[in-house]
Amino acid sequence: MMRTLRVIVTVLFFLPAAATACPVGWTPSPVSTTCFLVPPERSTSLFRCVDLCGEHGGTPACIGSAEENDYVTAELAATDGLWLGLYQNDKGLGPAKGWGRCVAGDAPNYSHWQEGQPDEDFAGYQQHCAFLALFESGSGNGQWYNTACNSSTYSASQASFPCLCARGNAS
Repeated sequence: MMRTLRVIVTVLFFLPAAATACPVGWTPSPVSTTCFLVPPERSTSLFRCVDLCGEHGGTPACIGSAEENDYVTAELAATDGLWLGLYQNDKGLGPAKGWGRCVAGDAPNYSHWQEGQPDEDFAGYQQHCAFLALFESGSGNGQWYNTACNSSTYSASQASFPCLCARGNAS
């Protein structure tokens, strides 16, 4: 009996760990434990992205590394770009400061701002939210811009964008 118990315990300790996987429809990051989803619905604001991502079991994403940014840009970004979960929480620190918050909590230390971004507010619109740009002209591919948290305030041509949602891998 003792020998049988010892064999069972030994086998349990040496079984390979179960592989982590993303839920159906979610894409695993190749460099982190994050799963990504770009819902088919488009959003006019970061606030709507919070709702859309929540309906799918996630939150708007913050990107944690250059490798992850490259992956999202190449594999998940739509032709015009993606809402990110990064936002400016303290405007009093200046245009380049206060970007330490992500919808899911503290933002990672990584950023990939376009030169000159984040900048001051535009034409009276407060630009407190981040956007990963992917323009047809090739400029800004995968770089981040600050934008109004409600894009429909600019014009009808910028009325909605896809959201980048994130969640941790399920074991």
